[in-house]
Amino acid sequence: MMWRLFHSLRGRLIALVLLGAVPGLGAILYTAETQRQRDAVAAQAEAMRTVQFVAGTQRELFAETQRLLQVLAQLPAVHEGSAASCSALLTHLHKQDPAPRYSSFFAVRPDGDVFCSSAPLTRRINAADQAYYRRVLATRAFAVGDYQIGRITGRAIIVLAQPVLDAAGAVRAVVGAGIDLAWLNRLAAEARLPAGSTLTLVDHAGTVLARNPDGEKWIGRSLAGTPQLAAMHAQHDGTLEIAGLDGVRRLYAFTAIYESHQEGHAHLSIGIPAAAVFAEADRTRRRHLLTFALAVLLMLAAAWAGGHVFVLRQVNALLGAVQRLSAGDLGARAGLSAGVSEIGRLAQAFNRMAAALEQRTRDNEEKERRIVRLNRVYATLSRINSAIIRLRGRTELLQETCRIAVEEGRFRLAWIGHLEPGSRELAPAQWYGSETDALRSLRLPLDAIAPGAAEPIGALLRAGRALVCNDIARAPPPEREAALACGARACALLPLHAAGNVVGALNLYAAEPDFFDVEEVKLLEELAADISLGLEYIEKDDKLHRLSYYDPLTDLPNRLLFGDRLHQALSRAPRYRDRHVAVLMLDVARLKEINSLHGHHAGDALLRDVARRLRALLRPGDTAARFGSATFGILLVDVAEASDVATVAGRMAEALQAPVTLNGEELFVTARLGIAVSPRDGDEAEMLIRHAEAAVRLPPAEAGGAFHFYTAEIDQQAMERLELEKALRRALERRELSLHYQPVVDLQTLEVVGAEALMRWQHPVLGAVSPARFIPVAEETGLIVPLGEWALETALAQSRHWQARGLPVTVAVNLSVKQLQQADFAERLAGLLEAAGPTRLALEITESLLMKAPERYVALLNALRTQGLSIYIDDFGTGYSSLTYLKRLPVDTLKIDISFVRDIARDPEDAAIVKAIVALAHSLGMKAIAEGVETAEQFSALRALSVDAAQGFLFSPAVPAEAFEALGRRPFHPLGS
Repeated sequence: MMWRLFHSLRGRLIALVLLGAVPGLGAILYTAETQRQRDAVAAQAEAMRTVQFVAGTQRELFAETQRLLQVLAQLPAVHEGSAASCSALLTHLHKQDPAPRYSSFFAVRPDGDVFCSSAPLTRRINAADQAYYRRVLATRAFAVGDYQIGRITGRAIIVLAQPVLDAAGAVRAVVGAGIDLAWLNRLAAEARLPAGSTLTLVDHAGTVLARNPDGEKWIGRSLAGTPQLAAMHAQHDGTLEIAGLDGVRRLYAFTAIYESHQEGHAHLSIGIPAAAVFAEADRTRRRHLLTFALAVLLMLAAAWAGGHVFVLRQVNALLGAVQRLSAGDLGARAGLSAGVSEIGRLAQAFNRMAAALEQRTRDNEEKERRIVRLNRVYATLSRINSAIIRLRGRTELLQETCRIAVEEGRFRLAWIGHLEPGSRELAPAQWYGSETDALRSLRLPLDAIAPGAAEPIGALLRAGRALVCNDIARAPPPEREAALACGARACALLPLHAAGNVVGALNLYAAEPDFFDVEEVKLLEELAADISLGLEYIEKDDKLHRLSYYDPLTDLPNRLLFGDRLHQALSRAPRYRDRHVAVLMLDVARLKEINSLHGHHAGDALLRDVARRLRALLRPGDTAARFGSATFGILLVDVAEASDVATVAGRMAEALQAPVTLNGEELFVTARLGIAVSPRDGDEAEMLIRHAEAAVRLPPAEAGGAFHFYTAEIDQQAMERLELEKALRRALERRELSLHYQPVVDLQTLEVVGAEALMRWQHPVLGAVSPARFIPVAEETGLIVPLGEWALETALAQSRHWQARGLPVTVAVNLSVKQLQQADFAERLAGLLEAAGPTRLALEITESLLMKAPERYVALLNALRTQGLSIYIDDFGTGYSSLTYLKRLPVDTLKIDISFVRDIARDPEDAAIVKAIVALAHSLGMKAIAEGVETAEQFSALRALSVDAAQGFLFSPAVPAEAFEALGRRPFHPLGS
C-alpha cells in the first residue's frame, strides 16, 4: 500500500513535503546567509554601475565640451581676440546651458591673461601657471586641467581648454570651459541612492573635491592614509567594505574618472551603508524561521487533501490535451479554467502555446502563398524588363507585356488600352489569355465611377492612380460582364505614362477574389512604371530616328536621308536604259528679310508652306528634302527626258509664286532652282548635289529665269571664286589691303568731325578688287574675322596718329556679325585699345544684326561702351527695330540709310521718315548721320531737317589717310549751299 502510494502523484507530493521539511531549517538559514551575500554583491554591483555611469556622464561631458570648444575656436569673435564681442558670445553661450553644467567660459591670450569670460572679470587673472594652459601650449591640442577651485567663480571645477591656431599653426589664444562639480549633487539625486549613501570625488592626492551630501563640510579634507585611498591608488576600479571618516560602515565602489597626466588619477566613489544593504535579508530570515513549522503542516494537508482535487484532475486534463496536440490536433486545448495556480498557469501557457502554434502555422501558410505570389510578380517584372531592353517597337512591347503577365504572372487575362487625349472610353488594344473573345467588344467608360472611389475612372487614371477591384461584381457593367465571362473575380487597372502624360492602362485579371494586396499592388505599380519607362525609351528612340532623317520644321527628309535615297536611285538607274535621275536644288529668296521684318515665326510658316507645295507636285517615289535654312533638294527618279525636268521645275517655280498669307498679310516668295541630271552631269550622289548647288548659286542676271541647268561654265565661275578666296587669304600677309576714309561733315559748321574706314584691296594681277566682290567671300569663309581685326588695329593706329597731329576726328569701323559672335571679342578689342592708347573710335553695327538677338547685344555693347567706344547703328530704317530695345541699347548715333536720302528733296515720304528718325535720335540723346549725300539739294533738305552730320560724294569719296588729313583741316562748301 505504501509502495503504491509512493508511486502515485499524491504520495510523491507528500514525500516531497517531508523531504523538504527535514532540511528546512538549514535551508532557511543557508538561504538567509546567501541572501546577505547576494545583497552585498548586488549593492556593490549597483554602486559600481552607478559610479561608472556618473563617470561616463563626465567623460561624455568632456567630449561634448571638446567639440564645443573646437567650434568656438573657429569663430571670429574668439579668433580675432576682441574682448567685447568674445565676452558677449561666451555670456550668450553660458545662458544657453540648460543644466547648468558649466561654471564659466573664458579665453586666454598667449601670455596667460584672461581677456574675455562669460562671468564678470573683477580683477586681472593670469592662467600661465595653470596645468591646462601649459599643456595646450606644449601640445597645441585639446587639454584637460586638474580639478581645482576656479579663480573666476570660486567654485570647484575642472577646466577643459582648446587652442585657437592661426594660419601658420601657432597658438593665437586658448579658449576654455570650467565644468562645475556641483553636477555631483544632481547625479546623486538622480541615482536615488539609499539614505546615508555618499557620492565623493577626490583628486590624485586624496583631497575631497566634491561630496554629496554635506559637500561644504567635506570639500578640502584629505583621505591620505585611509584604506579607501590605498585601494584607489592600487587599482582604477574596485569595491571594498570599510568604515569611513564619519565612522559609518559602508560598501564602497570607486572608479578613475580622468587621468591628471603624471600626477595620477582622480577617483569617484559611492558608499552605501551596510545596514541598508542587509536590512531586507535580516527581516527575511526572521520571517522564514517563524513561519517554517506552520508552512510544513499546511503543505502536508494540501498535498493529501488537495492532491486529487487540485492537482491530479487538472494534470490529467492537461496531459490529454498534450497528447491530442502531439497527434496533430492544432485545436486541442486544456479545457481548464484560468487560475493563479501553477497547473492553471501551465494550462494557460499550454493553451497560449497551442493557439500560437496554430496561428503561426496559418501565418506560415499565408506567407508561403504570399511569397509565391510576390515571386511570381518579381519574375514577371524581370521578364518584362528584359523585353523592354530587347524590343524596340511599341506594339511588340505591349503584346509581350500581356503575354508575360499571363504566362509568368499567372494572371487570368491581361490587356492594355490606349488613353488618347479627350477620349471617353478605354478599349483593349493588345491582350493575352484564354477566353478573350469577350474583350473584342469591351468599351470601358472613363466617366464611370471607380469602385470604392468618388471620382470617375478616367480622372483617377489621368491623375496616375492605380485602380484595384478585389470583387469584380463591383466593377462597371461593361468590364464586369467581360471579366466574369473570362472567369475573373478580381482586377487591377494600372496607368502607363510617357513623357509625363498618361497614355494608356494595363488591366490584369485574377481568377480569385481578394487577390491584390498592398504589397502586390506596389510591385505592380513598379511594373507599370517600368513599362512606362520602356514606352518613353521607344518614343525617344523614334524621335531620335525622326530627327536623324527628317527636318523637324517641315517634316521633310533631311540631307542625310536625301543622299541615301539618291544613292539608291543611282544604283538602280543602270538597269533601265534611257531613264535618268535628276537633282534639283531650290533656294528661297528673301527669307532673312522676312525673318527680320516679320519674325522667325513668319519665316518658319513660309518654309512649311513651301514644303507643302513641293509635296503636292511630286510623284510617288520622288523626294523633297530640306537641306538648310532656305534650301530644299528635290529628287526625281525615272526621268525620260531633260525637258521633263524643266517642266517640273517650271511648275514648282509657278506654284511658289502664289503669295503666302501670314497674320492677314500677303508675302510673296521668289525661288531659284538649279538642276543636275544623271548621267550627263555625273553619276555619283555627291557630284550631282554639288553641281545642282552650283547651278542654283548662279546670279539671277546670268541664270535668265527661275531655274537653270548645270553647265561646265558654272564650274568655271566656282573655280574663279575659289581662286579669289585663296588670294584673299594671302592678302593680309602681302599687305595688299588698305583702309580708305570717307569724311563725315557736321551740317551746321561744315567741319570734318569723323571718318568711316572702308577696306580696299589692290591685287597685283587682278588690280583693284571691289569690296562688293571680296567682302561676301570673306563673310562666307570666315576670313572677315581676321580682316576685321586688322581693320580695327589699323584704324586705331590712324586715329592715334591724327590726334597727335591735332586732327581729333572719330574713326568709325564696320563690324561683321561673325566678329560679334566671337566669345572673346570684347576682351580682344580691349587688348587692341590698351595697345593703341587714347583714341576716338566708333563701331558701326547694322540695324538688322542688332535686332536678331537684342538681349545678347545689350550686354555686349555695354561692355564695349565701358571701354570708351562709340556705337553707331548703320543702315537705320531698313531693319525692324524695337523701340523697347533701342532705348536700352547703349547707342550714340543712328546712320540714316541711303535709300531715304536719295529722293529726300523730291519725295515727301522720304523726308517724313528722315524727320522721324532725327526726332527719335534726338529724343533718346543720340545723333543722326545721313549716308550717300551726293547733291546740294539733298544737303539743303537734310540741313533743314536738323540732321547732325552727313557723308557722301558731295563732300568726298573714301580716300587714303594722307589725302583725308588734308580734307579734314578745311571746311566744306557744297554747291548751292
